Amino acid sequence: MSEFWINILVTLVVGTLLFYWQERVKKKLEREGKELQADLDKVVNESNVRFSQAYSIRTVAMRELYKKLVQTESALKKFITPGSSFGKNEKDELRENTKASITLFEEFYFQNAILFNVETCTSIEKIIELLNEIYFGYGIMKDIATTVQNEKKVELQDDFRKKCDLTFQKLIPNLKNNLKKTFRAEFGIT
Repeated sequence: MSEFWINILVTLVVGTLLFYWQERVKKKLEREGKELQADLDKVVNESNVRFSQAYSIRTVAMRELYKKLVQTESALKKFITPGSSFGKNEKDELRENTKASITLFEEFYFQNAILFNVETCTSIEKIIELLNEIYFGYGIMKDIATTVQNEKKVELQDDFRKKCDLTFQKLIPNLKNNLKKTFRAEFGIT
């Protein structure tokens, strides 16, 4: 055989082998690509499920926290309102209910604080501080008022009333509005 035909034969054999090898590699890469795409789709789906569950948990926590805040604020306002015609037992029950409401609000917040951003935590902790200041301040003011003279008693009551007014008319509403804005933004509500 001539050298020419040998070169052609070698070229055909090498070309055929390269073609089959290329097709095999191509099919293997396509199969691996499909497997990787399936794995990626699975990871994305699991991530979406986790995110959806986390979002749902956060949504429930935000709603419950705000609900407990409104209930606690209402109970505290009722407890410190002057001129309420409650008997001793009713006032004691109201005090216990108010403290229980504050405690439930605090416990719920601290159990779920990990779900809230730093700004929200700061606002809630300030609200907790204000609620406790009013609750305990009322008790202290009542104790002191029974032992001091009328002028000082009136002065103490006026100071406490001003603090309560500032807290319930300005400080807590401002903090609640910040919470509303933050929670609404989280929910996608404008």
